[in-house]
Amino acid sequence: MGQLKHNHHKTLSRFLAIQMMGVEHPKALIKEITNAITIYPVANIIALSCGLKNSSGRRYRLSIKDIKIPTLRTYGRLDSLVPYQAINKIQTTAPRQSPYNI
Repeated sequence: MGQLKHNHHKTLSRFLAIQMMGVEHPKALIKEITNAITIYPVANIIALSCGLKNSSGRRYRLSIKDIKIPTLRTYGRLDSLVPYQAINKIQTTAPRQSPYNI
């Protein structure tokens, strides 16, 4: 999180590089995404920090079983945030929710 506050552009570049692992022509895609988001105002660093902190929190993983409405979870085979091996564990925790694997 300290890196995000210190240099959010570099942090975003690293995040995009991780997301593009295994993708054909990652540099071109990263450049396209970076160019596309420059039309929007710079994100609020405090909001980004809170989102990063919350997304890494164990409490969300534990509360998946408490969701009572139908949901759709979409997973990617090369997703670096949700490891492919975790999908079955999540499905066991929340069997009423439908996973969609790509």
